[in-house]
Amino acid sequence: MLLEREGWRVFYPGADVPVEDFAMIQRSRDASLVCVSLPPGASLGDVTRTLSAFRPHYDRARPYSVAFGGGTAVTLEGEIQESPFESVAFYPDCRSLRAAVSPGSPTATSSAPGAA
Repeated sequence: MLLEREGWRVFYPGADVPVEDFAMIQRSRDASLVCVSLPPGASLGDVTRTLSAFRPHYDRARPYSVAFGGGTAVTLEGEIQESPFESVAFYPDCRSLRAAVSPGSPTATSSAPGAA
């Protein structure tokens, strides 16, 4: 709902989506942002495994950023470079995500954003 209020088109595929389905959904919707909610107790290793699973399905013709959020043990906040993705960011709460995607934010991606 937060992203929708900020003007993003949002598609929620549900819980436990196979990686291949994420790739198909991202391509079919030409999404510029893929958000992943991490469960409590998730670690940086979980983030690394998720990115490793996404990487083989990444299409450079349809670039996108990845945003991780949730109440986790991951303490990194902000954006990091992770090839081949446009960017990878960690948001510990809705306030930090909202600041990043709000119009005029230095990290907002486009005026006609899409998300998967």
